[in-house]
Amino acid sequence: MLQQAIDLREEGDELFGLLDGLSPADWQRPTPFKQWTVNQVVDHLHSTDRVAVLSLQDPDAFVAMAQGQARAARARSAAERSSASDSASDSASDSASDSASDSASDSASDSA
Repeated sequence: MLQQAIDLREEGDELFGLLDGLSPADWQRPTPFKQWTVNQVVDHLHSTDRVAVLSLQDPDAFVAMAQGQARAARARSAAERSSASDSASDSASDSASDSASDSASDSASDSA
């Protein structure tokens, strides 16, 4: 277990060495990982570390946080599905309106 702690510390020191010399513009550069910026990657690493510490120091708070995030994710997913459904309905309505309009125009030109 001690070796894992030593390895983690060495990795942290190496990461610090890489990040310490970055300019403000460098923090906004995209990375190969999902085109996230350097800042977004570091924020992700920091957030996961904070959550790991929380899980060890206050398991109840960790569970409450995880449940809150799960509820928020379900709400976002439902909102996205609803939005996609609304967009599909709007597109279908627009297509039906366009078809009706085209038919009316065709009928008018046929009469002329």
